[in-house]
Amino acid sequence: MIPQARSDIVPGKLVGVVLDPLRAIIPGATITIRGRGFRREFWCSNEGTYSIDVPSGTYRIRIKHPGFLPFRRTIHIRSNNVTRVDVALHLNPRLFGKTWIVTKRG
Repeated sequence: MIPQARSDIVPGKLVGVVLDPLRAIIPGATITIRGRGFRREFWCSNEGTYSIDVPSGTYRIRIKHPGFLPFRRTIHIRSNNVTRVDVALHLNPRLFGKTWIVTKRG
């Protein structure tokens, strides 16, 4: 007899794209997902997309990128399902009118 796979062992998938207010992609945004006994931090691709396999459960997701306000939401992942969270980050109003100087280290 072949044992049956438990449905809670099969992960779900979290996918999405990170955009700015004008719907342009934001490459390299940091995505943090936390749940009971689970924490992952990773970055979206150069195309602004992300994808991660996650055990079923309830999680807090945070997406951030310099110059933008962080996005936070509680999400529910179900086994063997895809949960899509597309995000349009808002500009951080405290940064308007400031001058940034970027230097190269090394």
